[in-house]
Amino acid sequence: MKSQLILVYLIFLVNGYEHIWYTFKNRHRIVFHSEDEERRRYNIFKKNLERIENHNRRYKDGQFAWYEDLNKFAVFNEDEFRETYLMHQVHKFSKNFTLHINERANIPQHIDWREKQLVTPVKNQGACGSCWSFSAVSTILIVLSCRLY
Repeated sequence: MKSQLILVYLIFLVNGYEHIWYTFKNRHRIVFHSEDEERRRYNIFKKNLERIENHNRRYKDGQFAWYEDLNKFAVFNEDEFRETYLMHQVHKFSKNFTLHINERANIPQHIDWREKQLVTPVKNQGACGSCWSFSAVSTILIVLSCRLY
């Protein structure tokens, strides 16, 4: 009886992932050109989904400050994502940087800019290397919003 329950549970897990997989592919309009490629991407997807589920369990336990969810990048492994979407480090900065903070300044321990509605939703920057411009514009908008707030 116990082995039958385990088998039913495993079948549910496989079918559960497959349902999520097909929903994911439809949502992001992803089509693969071969069964081998689809099988490879599905295995990467399952690993990423398991990592996300594990992270979110730890988030619920208060171990992380952010929640993760699936996005169109879930079919990439870490190396593929890094090579395709992240810029290669061009400049190396000195590790001997010291930050001096005015002890009398009234600086909060935590600021959630979403609560203050001073940040926009996450945007897809693509792979063009424009992350610096999104960061710069967001920073300028936050500074201006704080001054007007």
